[in-house]
This record gives sequence, C-alpha cells and structure tokens, in this order.
Amino acid sequence: MAAGDISGDGRPDLIVACPDPAALVLHVGTAELDGALAPADPRNINPGSVTYAVAVGDIDADGLVDLVLAVGAPNVVRVLYGTGAGAFAAPVDLRVTFLATALALDDLDHDGAVDLAAASGSWLSILRGRRVGCPE
Repeated sequence: MAAGDISGDGRPDLIVACPDPAALVLHVGTAELDGALAPADPRNINPGSVTYAVAVGDIDADGLVDLVLAVGAPNVVRVLYGTGAGAFAAPVDLRVTFLATALALDDLDHDGAVDLAAASGSWLSILRGRRVGCPE
C-alpha cells in the first residue's frame, strides 16, 4: 500500500496491491478534510503480475505521479509512468538481481533526481535516478 495524489486532484489517495486476483486497487481521497477515502475506484490497475509492494512518486520528473511495483516476476521491478488523472502508460520493467518485496523512492544521493531502492531480506538494489527519465 502507498499514498500519493494518484488521481491528480490535489488530495492524497491510497493504492493497494491485491494478490488474488492480481490487481492494484485505487481508493481516491474525498473532498472532505477528514481523511476519508472513496470506495475502490472501478479503474483498478492491472499490474500484470502479483504485486508485493508499491511505491508512489515522480520518478521521471515530468510532474505526474508514477507507480513502481515489486512484482512476482523474478529480477523485475515494474514501472507504470503516469499520464495524468490516475491513468498510466504501459508497464516498463527494470532489472534487479532478485525478487523484490519492498520498495522506496527518494533522492538517496542528493543529486536532485529520485532514486529507487528495491529490497528482499538482506538483498538491496539501488537504481540511481536521472534528472529526466527513469532510474538506471
């Protein structure tokens, strides 16, 4: 589960990874200021595989929210680049050296670009971000 303005309306939303069936379920934040969430959005996002973790951030520096998924495919972290208003482009797979089960997005090396950390147990991969474009 991760929080962020996925729908592009200026309010925080929650995205929840559901393993069976494999889906990402979006709960859009309501206009109320009490932290309420709308019921699951019917535009559930198909991740293409079981998802163990999800991270929300703007990894390509285009001003739109992107989703990063730790999926059931070995050695893959899946990126869904945001196209606006809660919609996403076709998935792009990035290579890691293990089956990731945890993700974090932050500017880990303080260069102004969002980096991706993927982990599983004692294994850790850092994919360094670029100021424009996906992590390397």
